[in-house]
Amino acid sequence: MKNLFYFFLVLLFTSCKSSENGVIIFNANDNYPEIDLKLSDVANIEYIQLKPGKDSILINGFTNKARELFIANDKIFLLDQNRKIVIYDYNGNPLTKIENIGRGPKEFVGLIDFLADSTKKEIFCFSGDGKKMLIYGFDGKYKKHFSKDRITYFQNVNLLENSKFLGYRRVFKNGDKRPILTILSSKFEIESSIPFSHKRLYIFDPDGVLEYSSIINAKKGDFLFSLRSDTIYYLNNHLKIIPRFVDQTPYGSENIQIYPTIETNEYVFFCTLFSHITDPEGKVKYFVYDKKNKGFFRLKQFSSLIKDRNFKSNFQLALIKDFIEINSLTLTLNNNIAAALIPAHLLLENRESLPPKLKEISKDINENDNPVLMLMKFK
Repeated sequence: MKNLFYFFLVLLFTSCKSSENGVIIFNANDNYPEIDLKLSDVANIEYIQLKPGKDSILINGFTNKARELFIANDKIFLLDQNRKIVIYDYNGNPLTKIENIGRGPKEFVGLIDFLADSTKKEIFCFSGDGKKMLIYGFDGKYKKHFSKDRITYFQNVNLLENSKFLGYRRVFKNGDKRPILTILSSKFEIESSIPFSHKRLYIFDPDGVLEYSSIINAKKGDFLFSLRSDTIYYLNNHLKIIPRFVDQTPYGSENIQIYPTIETNEYVFFCTLFSHITDPEGKVKYFVYDKKNKGFFRLKQFSSLIKDRNFKSNFQLALIKDFIEINSLTLTLNNNIAAALIPAHLLLENRESLPPKLKEISKDINENDNPVLMLMKFK
């Protein structure tokens, strides 16, 4: 069993081998029944063609990374591979972009992460050097920034109430005693830390190999995930950490675990997360926890029916064909929306089997066009 996180909040959790106190046990080797559940049963699906323009992305075969897309009521914010945020309207027209790359007062050195506040209609950009947070309006215009000399670096940041932020660090070196979870003020100042640590150092850094977030938006809080732990925790709105799921599967590797993706009123969806480099024989599997029936089920998989090992193309085709293959690459900054960028070549290669709306879009598309955005709004 992998080492569990050790933290000092008062928790009613004593053994990962027990389902007492609401902790739910998972084992991929158990013979879970297969559930007949389609993507369209649990989500409303929209397709938006991202039209060309000087501020558009022009990327062939690109799939969005974890949590790099936000859907507002009338706009779409997408962080592309060039680390600029492109703003589209709901018709897919590029409106403007945020790409103030540099070291000036109003500029950032790459982006660690970005967040969006729908109430204030503000975008928060966290500079890659860990020294600056810049704030923009939903119109893409610069408003203000906060900076400091001390580096504040996190792999993931999430928005809390009262315009505060939760920073999550999952990469550590020997002797590193900085906290994993830190509360940041609206002015980018460290206010406090949440006592939450792990005994084992994070010695494998999958950045560039795996794309995943350690913070996953849930219905009324956040899931906390790490490959260094077999336990998936839940952080509620009162910032109390509660163990929720324990993966007891004997994978034979420390870099494989189930990963929560979307939570609805009825279900919590999971996929297996692993490195194709360190574990080339690993297989992505999809599961769902049924809250009402209090049990895990296997989801039908399209990717298991084909021989092509191109994982990214497989899950995109699976989503188009109504399979619930929601993984870390489909996560957005919205807690109930998953998304995938469908490259033009994939549409052209599968035009005859596309659903009607997507087939209509593909009539006028060519191989060098922008990808089509598939939005899955879970009910």
